[in-house]
Amino acid sequence: MYCAAYFNRAYVTNNNDVWLCCKRRIPVAKYDGTFDFFYNDEYQRLRNIKERDPGCSACWRDEDTGVKSLRQRYNQKFGTNGVVDLNHLEFEHDNICNLKCVMCNEKFSTEWGIEKFGKENYKSFLRQMILPEEMPKNLKSVMFYGGEPFMTNRHIRTLEKIEDKGAVDLYYTTNAQFPLSNQVLDFLHQFKSISITCSIDAIGLKSEHLRRGSKWSTTVDFIDRLISYKDDFFSTALSAHTTIHKQSYMELVEIEKFLISKGIDIEACWDVGFVKDPADWKISELEAMEMYFIAEDLQSNYVKNKVQARLRSSAG
Repeated sequence: MYCAAYFNRAYVTNNNDVWLCCKRRIPVAKYDGTFDFFYNDEYQRLRNIKERDPGCSACWRDEDTGVKSLRQRYNQKFGTNGVVDLNHLEFEHDNICNLKCVMCNEKFSTEWGIEKFGKENYKSFLRQMILPEEMPKNLKSVMFYGGEPFMTNRHIRTLEKIEDKGAVDLYYTTNAQFPLSNQVLDFLHQFKSISITCSIDAIGLKSEHLRRGSKWSTTVDFIDRLISYKDDFFSTALSAHTTIHKQSYMELVEIEKFLISKGIDIEACWDVGFVKDPADWKISELEAMEMYFIAEDLQSNYVKNKVQARLRSSAG
């Protein structure tokens, strides 16, 4: 079944695996600093497939429960013309991060690696994607995930290799603990637009408990700075993402109130995701029932419907 991701995008992990997208976490190639993989046999197979591919079960589940899937959003945004052209890239540059979020691990945080294996074994758990030799010619967007992308200059070193910067939209997901310098902002201003998604799982001291090592005041200051920069640097809205697990699901209403107070569009610019691994952070059936009714108090129809549809699907 058609998905624009088969034709125009790739996701490169901090372990140099290539995925089609963040939902289909099945390697289709190994990254070597080039994009030759985009024409390999597995990509070709998926482009020709007419039925649902089992590896894309996350999207099929959403569609079967009435939630707009990532596949549907890709197709709506990027079209279904069947042209093969690598326009959209997603990068996990490394696992370098200053936080130990409760639901995370050493694959995405060096701080967790230090706690588990010791600082003297840093190289054993450090993950770093090979930086691109060059970037695709017809690039339209680049997304950066962590670790924490603003903790190093690796994103800058990648972006410097883009020829037509003014044609490219940039997307970052950040823990909001590293304010952007004027030097970085001046460089990013060369691009078509910049969209920054802040990870917010709770408010205040609860946020600091769940995202260990963070300071809530720094998060608020980061967001306020971005809002003040918006007219000069940002042509797309500031966004937020909430990871739902055993200690965050009850925080949704307070998070929504905070986002509204900052002028963030809770329908278009707030998304949620559910923890799958580690399993002991997944919400229980009883917690799911409580969360279903908590969602009733949300003003965001998108988040409310996504949460309730997912819980109905899990119950079924």
